[in-house]
Amino acid sequence: MRTQLELWQVVKDNFDEYFHSGLCILISRLYIKGIISIDESNSIYNEIKRYGYTRDFFLGDEGDPKPRLEFIEKMIKKHSENAITENK
Repeated sequence: MRTQLELWQVVKDNFDEYFHSGLCILISRLYIKGIISIDESNSIYNEIKRYGYTRDFFLGDEGDPKPRLEFIEKMIKKHSENAITENK
């Protein structure tokens, strides 16, 4: 399985092609298309849930890509910083 950093980068790299209304649907599409595995999709979902996921669109209005892209960038930054710290 890929690292969280690698997984969030995959999400970002495929965002424009597969984003429709929210991150959960995007992640489901990445799994259905075979871009990520079921374990990888579960790993991403679990991380999203730790940031206060609810059934409401917690990252802004449905279909608005901007807050989702900001969240993805936040996750990439977080995991990049963690990777640097771990490699010291």
